[in-house]
Amino acid sequence: MQLLVNLKSIIDERGVIMKKIFILLCFVFMFLTGCNSPEEIQKGDNTAFVRIVDGAESGNLILAGESTYDVYILSTENIPVFLDGKKNSADCLEDGMPVTIHYSGGIEESFPAKLGSVSCIEAYSRGTEKNPSGTYYDLAGLYLKAMNDIWNEDTALNHDTKYISVNLKDAPGNLTDGEKSAITWIFANSHQKEGLQLSFEELTNKGYIKKDELYWKDGVLFSIADSMNENEIYHGLPVVKFDLTKWRSGLGALFYVDCTASWPQNGTWSDYQVGGVAIS
Repeated sequence: MQLLVNLKSIIDERGVIMKKIFILLCFVFMFLTGCNSPEEIQKGDNTAFVRIVDGAESGNLILAGESTYDVYILSTENIPVFLDGKKNSADCLEDGMPVTIHYSGGIEESFPAKLGSVSCIEAYSRGTEKNPSGTYYDLAGLYLKAMNDIWNEDTALNHDTKYISVNLKDAPGNLTDGEKSAITWIFANSHQKEGLQLSFEELTNKGYIKKDELYWKDGVLFSIADSMNENEIYHGLPVVKFDLTKWRSGLGALFYVDCTASWPQNGTWSDYQVGGVAIS
């Protein structure tokens, strides 16, 4: 009889232990599933809806919004990135991609400016509502490539200059004023020059170029202009045509004529073809 009592006591004790283990495992499961739950977008007090103009590969972003001075520089280091609402890495970012920057605090008065206390970057994949396909995706990258190509030709025109002026007023593709400013800054900064956004007429009116000499002593002017009345559509995709000019004087200029680039489906502007080259 005593044996049966002892056996029952052992079984009861094991039952209590098993219950405790079960409860402990439940707490551990709840803790682990809580840690692995999707992270929410960390919204700050302010937001800036901008486009990545350059720097996605390096993580040192140049961002641009609508207005002329709406240009920002931002490092992705230690900043959470969300793609279509889900936590991702900064590797998902692309030049040309629209993003929302969530931040708190003020904006540093520099150019490009710096946003205070950025909490996260919210990005949008191609084909989504905020990043629709079939648009002029990374057109800034195309124009930067073309200007660097013409910079590397007839380099005597670039010699001994202080200024670079980039005139994109007539460039096709509906660039925002912010994107035009960012392109100018990136291009001028990459060649260690001071950037301006002035046309030939404006440079003349401001005294950079003397009308009677038709010569810019310490600068060179780059201009991109639409070479057709309306942008064409080829197989349902946009085609952009432009003329590119590098001008130093009336007798010192280089022209890329009838440049053509087409936007590939689900891709970016990757290259362009030059219709003809002229030298003055």
